[in-house]
Amino acid sequence: MVAAGYIDQATADQSATVDIHGQLIDAYEGKSEDYRYPSYFDAVINEAVNRYGLTEEDIIKNGYRIYTEMDQNYQASMQVIYDNVDLFPPCRGWHPGRIR
Repeated sequence: MVAAGYIDQATADQSATVDIHGQLIDAYEGKSEDYRYPSYFDAVINEAVNRYGLTEEDIIKNGYRIYTEMDQNYQASMQVIYDNVDLFPPCRGWHPGRIR
């Protein structure tokens, strides 16, 4: 910054003595359980891990931005439909709590 003329050498020297590391705060609190679309989120993360060799921690903590084609309006509409159990009659032989 001195060479570019933004600050003088005295300011650069003074700034170099500041302990930046001690001022950094890692605010990451782990994986959130309140994602709106957790299955979709997990699928996107898994694809990035498998395709690009990243770790989930790299993706979450290092500022990666992943753009997808998911339309949240369509997803919300589909969720309303799937939440209406009257639209999906039970299968013969199906009983709540029993997996066949």
